Amino acid sequence: MSRRRYISTEISSDPKIYKLIKRGGFFAGMLYTWMIPHADDDATLPCDIEELILKVIPGLRDISVEEVESALTIMTDLGLIIWNKEREELRFPEIPYRLDDHWRLQDSEWKMLRLIVISRDGLVCGICGGEVAPDDVHIDHIQPVSRGGSNDLDNLQVTHSVCNKRKGNREL
Repeated sequence: MSRRRYISTEISSDPKIYKLIKRGGFFAGMLYTWMIPHADDDATLPCDIEELILKVIPGLRDISVEEVESALTIMTDLGLIIWNKEREELRFPEIPYRLDDHWRLQDSEWKMLRLIVISRDGLVCGICGGEVAPDDVHIDHIQPVSRGGSNDLDNLQVTHSVCNKRKGNREL
């Protein structure tokens, strides 16, 4: 696990999670949420079942390989994961967490990124194309952090404050 992750609060009201718990029991639902922090940044998880048990649920020694396989099969059937048994890999098709990337930047780091983006884009809004007044500059995440976006320069753009607020946490 290379970065801290926050599981979306939407996961608790997701109909697929409800179906997972109804079909696979409480353990299946918990296993799904326990796997999330162990996923790599590309939303994958190595999946040798015994390795998965040791990595994700090391304290539950009484859980069998068959119970984990059953839970993973139900997750696959519901579209919660893509399980490639030949490559021993699990993939989350939708990222059910957000990376704690944006919030870890120090003020000085954010100010530097801001200056680089303004220097690169000039005072032109990346949303509407209009000229942005120097006192109205906002830096927007093209793919919102809440949807898996990062602070990489190719994900940042200059915008009007109004355009940025109107866009919110959506991708355009």
